[in-house]
Amino acid sequence: RWIYDALRENIDNPEGRSVFAALNLLLHKQGVKAITTAVLATFSAADFTLRFSVAGQSPGLFKALHVSTWAPLSLVPTAERANLPLGVLEAMVYDEGVIQLRGGDRLVFYTDGVTECPSPQEEEFGEGRLREVLQADPNADIPAARDRLLAALLQHAEGNLTHDDLTFMLIGALDSDETAQRREFSA
Repeated sequence: RWIYDALRENIDNPEGRSVFAALNLLLHKQGVKAITTAVLATFSAADFTLRFSVAGQSPGLFKALHVSTWAPLSLVPTAERANLPLGVLEAMVYDEGVIQLRGGDRLVFYTDGVTECPSPQEEEFGEGRLREVLQADPNADIPAARDRLLAALLQHAEGNLTHDDLTFMLIGALDSDETAQRREFSA
């Protein structure tokens, strides 16, 4: 429960780096021994910016609307040693990235269970294969891209996805007209 209380206390803080620093200290003091990785992303509808920080995992991939390739998201480095899983060291710095989104842009955040998913021959799925799957139909809608990626993971692992957690989140940015229509529809 204490971790949920800490998250609730920081819910309005758009800076992932400071939220992670607070959670890291809390987990370290609690003596949590589990490897705890996370992504924290905050979106500002006012200026269409996405701020993101990571703890112990990849920052994710990004694809602009009129570009067919997916590229790694970049963090602005602030320290030599940064972004370790939460609770590993008492004091840890977490870098942050900021990206301006436009309607049609895509992002994918994923755990290492996706890229480290092994085949029966112990070959990892890898970031290259992840990008290939996403680039096969770069403008597919989000549910179709999700289904394609899950099918590729299942095929690679020959149906055995029990090696680790396997979590990914695909995000599509709506343009302002789509956003307004969805607000009206959901009201």
